[in-house]
Amino acid sequence: MDLIRKLFEAVIWLGFFATVFFAYYYYLKFRNSEKMLLIEKGTDISEVYKKREVHFPWFILGYTILGCSLGFALGLAIFLYLKQTQANFHSDILPFLSLPLMFLFGAIGLIAGNNIERKKRQ
Repeated sequence: MDLIRKLFEAVIWLGFFATVFFAYYYYLKFRNSEKMLLIEKGTDISEVYKKREVHFPWFILGYTILGCSLGFALGLAIFLYLKQTQANFHSDILPFLSLPLMFLFGAIGLIAGNNIERKKRQ
């Protein structure tokens, strides 16, 4: 039984690596045939395959993370304040208090980051 299981695992791994290999092989084959067709047509392939500028939205990501952390900190501060001031305060309220504040401030940060990105692009 153990031999059959090991053989089955080996076949699965072999199939996985064969799939990855053939996918890459056919990708290269297709790319080469596409280039050959473009050369036969007389098209300048340097314009087709030129590098595009990749732009990652750092402001959006940063402001969203900043907003989420501020929302969590505000929820924690409210929780600690309520715990000190009220004697019969339940401790189960922290997730219900901090999670909506995290989403609210994260959304505000997302909007602010998007506005800054838009102004930077113009």
